[in-house]
Amino acid sequence: MGDIQYDSYNSFADTLIPFLMDVNLDGDEFYTEPRELLASWDRSAPVGDGVQGSGAMYFYAVWAQLLDLTLDDELPLDAYATGNSRSMLTISNLLERPDDKWWDDIRTPGVVESRDQVLEQAMVQARLQLTQDISKDSEDWQWGRLHEVTMTHEVLGDPSVPGLVQSIFNGGTYAVPGGSALVNANNWDAGTDEYDVTSGPSMRMVVDLGDLDASTWVNQTGNSGHVFNDNYDDQTQAWIDGDTYPWSFSRESVEDSREQTLTLTP
Repeated sequence: MGDIQYDSYNSFADTLIPFLMDVNLDGDEFYTEPRELLASWDRSAPVGDGVQGSGAMYFYAVWAQLLDLTLDDELPLDAYATGNSRSMLTISNLLERPDDKWWDDIRTPGVVESRDQVLEQAMVQARLQLTQDISKDSEDWQWGRLHEVTMTHEVLGDPSVPGLVQSIFNGGTYAVPGGSALVNANNWDAGTDEYDVTSGPSMRMVVDLGDLDASTWVNQTGNSGHVFNDNYDDQTQAWIDGDTYPWSFSRESVEDSREQTLTLTP
């Protein structure tokens, strides 16, 4: 169950990638070279260096461009496709209809685009975007370089609060795995120009009903709301890494694992 909760496999990629690989990019290595990342990409969304992180970054950049070219040209700003499961289902259906009118980008008067033209343009624009934002070298395209979460205090992290106060109560900014419509749902909004996390799992818990003392848990930040307490944000890195902590349940286990005891006296 712990492995499942941390799973970032994108099954929609299995649907889209074959169509991307069949598109003619006119043999221009500048555009064909990054597409080859998809051939060895395992559909995960990790952080850190490596070919899987590069493949994820390129795929999601293409995905964002594809949604803009296919759907956003006909939608109001407040209804742009976010890249969630509804977007995936919509594009999956359209892929089987190469001349559907939704493929046409209405922002190009006098030109009626087909599916393959839009897929080509999405890959071209993704290549240009990542070259501008990160590097011309695709090895530098790591998902974690753009897919980040900032631990912001619910109240005191508001921009209207003085910066000094924000800096005390807010946590840091971290590269995180996962994505939208994945089990490890560190969601991002493809309708914007950003890949920052917009929502995610507040905690992960696995309960062993055969042995409750074998249960595990991890919080997004920590179990103390006191900003100067050691436990204010001491679980964040474990949460990012998919690690968990033992969660004692029985009185005996709690007493055996305790470090401190608070006694409340009337």
